[in-house]
Amino acid sequence: HTHVLRAMSDGQQLSKNRPMAPRAALAREPSKLFGHKVCGIQAVGPYMLSAVDDGSVWVWNTKNLEVERKLLGPSQLNTWVRPLVIKELFDARRGNDRPKLVSGWADGAIRIYDVRTWRLEHTLRAHNGPILSLSQSEDGSFISTGADMAANIWDSESWTVTSSLRSHKGAVCAACEVDGKVITASLDGLIKIWDI
Repeated sequence: HTHVLRAMSDGQQLSKNRPMAPRAALAREPSKLFGHKVCGIQAVGPYMLSAVDDGSVWVWNTKNLEVERKLLGPSQLNTWVRPLVIKELFDARRGNDRPKLVSGWADGAIRIYDVRTWRLEHTLRAHNGPILSLSQSEDGSFISTGADMAANIWDSESWTVTSSLRSHKGAVCAACEVDGKVITASLDGLIKIWDI
């Protein structure tokens, strides 16, 4: 590791670029920012995005390792954000692909931000409980899983659920698509393969 990113307690500077000696790896600080835990991370262009348990996504500039902004979720207490996915979507009006941040939240919502403007574009009511994973499908759709024991397959153009997979007896923690089949893993101890 060459740097440790952390927040300063005075709230003025949100990160500090600290070079590390090669042998200092054992002494590095835990991955906490301002006393919070980092629950997910993604990179897109010149940015690194970290899902923080304070209910926000921190947008870091990778050139100067400074936090440029926070994407805030709802103001309810304990509404953390965890899974983050970057999705390229075709914008017919502009005639090009536009990257979107798809984020899953503890209140069961999926919030979609335009990566160029950081504007919240959509809030989807996805699950009755925390969203535990998001993944992209081979056909351009994406899959969300939740503590409500469901996996939902979403059309990324209309932002509607095309299929809801429900037969697990525990929270569905992960899903992926392989060769047209959706595979889900749950806390019930089962991995299920679905023909869609």
